[in-house]
Amino acid sequence: MRLALFVASAAALVGCGSPLPPASAEVLAHADTFEVLALDPGPEPPPAASAASTSFHGFKIVAKAEVPSREAQKRIVDIVDGGMRSGGTRAKCFNPRHGIHAVKAGHVVDLVICFQCGEVDVHDGTDAKDFDTADVRSKLDVEMKAVGVTALPD
Repeated sequence: MRLALFVASAAALVGCGSPLPPASAEVLAHADTFEVLALDPGPEPPPAASAASTSFHGFKIVAKAEVPSREAQKRIVDIVDGGMRSGGTRAKCFNPRHGIHAVKAGHVVDLVICFQCGEVDVHDGTDAKDFDTADVRSKLDVEMKAVGVTALPD
């Protein structure tokens, strides 16, 4: 029953008005690996400053966790997609604090999310597109904390 609901939801996400590009939505809905990331919105320090520093599209990763549950993955994607469907007023800044990294059969989709600025950048292979989003940070933070990402920048 759960699988049937997930498949129906994924089909709805891919085909029914989601602002996400269809190929990106497909990866997010059926990812082999799915991670959520807390990002430091400041600029990434130079590589020599920290050998252990890891980066996500130029932003330092503060914390990350794999999301193995398809149900949790779906909730996370639905929250972000809902914010994108609602739109928002985009600011001129870009200070992302949230990220999603999904991979399906080698196809990588990354979302770099800034609720402060009202923007989601979708990186799909060599293509990157930006979208407006409403502030759904509190909902996404709940899901991220549930999978162990508690170090969320203010």
